[in-house]
Amino acid sequence: MGLVAARVALRILAAVYAKTLRPGKNLKKYGDWAVVTGATDGIGEAIAFECARKGLSVLLLSRTESKLQATSKAISEKYPKVREYS
Repeated sequence: MGLVAARVALRILAAVYAKTLRPGKNLKKYGDWAVVTGATDGIGEAIAFECARKGLSVLLLSRTESKLQATSKAISEKYPKVREYS
């Protein structure tokens, strides 16, 4: 019984560490570019902005050209050092 409780407690502590305390990954070690699909709405747009914030250049993909232009413009205004292609 005590061993089971210890394993459960260890899993909970590992999850808390992974979600809150662990430092973020250095995405630049994987390359200078990020390809983001669905970059004009929701999670895709948030990921595009986060990658740009971290200094990655972004390649934006979307089905709607007008939304793509707006997102590209917003990223280049907020992060002028980042290159983006759409």
